[in-house]
Parts: sequence; structure tokens; C-alpha cells
Amino acid sequence: MTCGSNAPITEAVGSLEPPASLLLRLQIWPASAPITSDTDMWLSRFFGLADGWWLCLQADYDTEAARASRAKTLAKIRPWKEAAQPTADAH
Repeated sequence: MTCGSNAPITEAVGSLEPPASLLLRLQIWPASAPITSDTDMWLSRFFGLADGWWLCLQADYDTEAARASRAKTLAKIRPWKEAAQPTADAH
């Protein structure tokens, strides 16, 4: 199986028999729902990575997507220390 091919995902995993829910998720991914902990653990074991690796990757992606889509709102937020300090006009 190569990237972008339409070959069934089962060709890539052979006789490992991943859960049907994972196969379905991988067949419609990346346009589907985010990586779940179940999917993370299976993929991590399959590719020899630490549990949580795929979830961290998902969290990084989600953070960057949120940062991009909410840039104007985030720019208006003052850090707690700045917001808590009285201004010269307050006296």
C-alpha cells in the first residue's frame, strides 16, 4: 500500500486484525473525526511508537487550527498579570 492509493487498509496490516472501528476510521481518514485513544494505541503499537504519540500529534494539529481560526480574538486577550495590574487612569 502506498500513500494516496485506494488499496484496502487490510493489505497494510496483514493478519494483525485491527478492530473494525479502526479500519473504518483509517479508510475515511483524514477527513473524519480526530484520532481517539483507541486508534492512538493501535497505531502506536503497529508503528513501534509510544502510546500517546498520535494523540499529541492530533493535539498539535487542533491547537494550530484553533490558533489560525481564532487569531483576532486571541490577539485581544491580555495575560492575567497585565489585566490584574491597575492602570494609571484607575487612580
